[in-house]
Amino acid sequence: MRKLITKNKQLIENYLSLSSIQLIGYLVPLIVLPYLVRNLGIEEYGHLVFVQVNISYFVILVNYGFNLSATNQISKNLTKDTEIVKIFSSVIGAKIGLFLIAIFLLVILLFISDQLRMDIELYIVASLFLVANIFSIDWFFQGVQKMYYLTIGSLSGRIIYLILILSLVSNENDLYWAVFSYSISALLVNIVLFLVACKMVKGLNFIGFFSLSAIKMQMRNGFYIFSSQFFVSIYSSVNLSILGFFGLPQALGVYAIGEKIYKLLVGFAAPVAQAVYPHMAGLYADSVRSYSLFSRRISLGILGFFGLIGICVFLLAPYLILIISGTENNEAVLVLRILSMAFVFSPFGGLFTQMLIIQGLEKRVFLITIVTALVNLIFVFPLTIYYSFIGTAISVLISAFLVIILALHFIMADLNVRYYKVFFN
Repeated sequence: MRKLITKNKQLIENYLSLSSIQLIGYLVPLIVLPYLVRNLGIEEYGHLVFVQVNISYFVILVNYGFNLSATNQISKNLTKDTEIVKIFSSVIGAKIGLFLIAIFLLVILLFISDQLRMDIELYIVASLFLVANIFSIDWFFQGVQKMYYLTIGSLSGRIIYLILILSLVSNENDLYWAVFSYSISALLVNIVLFLVACKMVKGLNFIGFFSLSAIKMQMRNGFYIFSSQFFVSIYSSVNLSILGFFGLPQALGVYAIGEKIYKLLVGFAAPVAQAVYPHMAGLYADSVRSYSLFSRRISLGILGFFGLIGICVFLLAPYLILIISGTENNEAVLVLRILSMAFVFSPFGGLFTQMLIIQGLEKRVFLITIVTALVNLIFVFPLTIYYSFIGTAISVLISAFLVIILALHFIMADLNVRYYKVFFN
């Protein structure tokens, strides 16, 4: 047992660090969510979610899939200082350019849409969150496997956010301060972590931020991941946008409460996938069989654990909604119970995406997300228009099931081909 722990010490440390980040990231919302719902009211809380989800599309653009593509590059070049400098500087340079594009597109949307333009002050404050994502450096610390920096940063950011929310938000007129708290806390922490990372990169040259050839290379490397993440938002976040445009803020608030609880719990699968990512990449390079066996054990563990959580959430939904909103809300209970059925599928999303990338199937990731996004759009419009937030929840369930079935098909097909080649060679 001791030998097993020693052998996997780095993997265990990575998991514990990432689990701590996830735990911190979801404990604070457990305090903030009921506080915001009770003080802002369900309608204004729905308004807040609408602004955040619309900004999230531009966050995806600024991050451009570097959280996976750059992590992969860093982890493969740990002993090559020159390559680390090149990767680091070119990723930051790319992010600066993508931020300028994001701001340009946001300004256009604010002028085109009357509904969005009414909240122009909120979007100006929310754009600080885009600035924060220029300095988001998670990909570097994951690549060098120094996750405790992320733990410290996440803890600090959440505490700042919590203090600001509790200090500045007290009634339904404080929506502006809720958005400000969300943005400024992320900006402050990301700048500090960025400066720490800069000190860790030996021979960092800031002129490299503007190397067009290196930036183009990073854009190519992250394209399929960015595209997949963008289309993922079409079958996840876009549902909130559609409900916000076609429904009342009250309906969006009801749905957002149920979805927030669902995402809080599903999010605990993320540390597992992130922690095992470097380990699985190494296993795949050494032995396809070892990689396959390890993947199977991880998948069965996730299935059993989150299947049990799904059952508990379905049964305890009325009590969970009562704790969060402070009142009985049968509509939010129904939303949460529908989403609880997705616990069997959703936790596999991150793990299977990483497996496809490890196996060199980035194009399959792109294909899966496009197909799922298109299917989601086909369902979400009529379901939301005719059944409001209930229809939106059903469309999420359909998308979660489809993406896992497609990913599993491509993963197994590829592994079977590789087993065949090994056997006959």
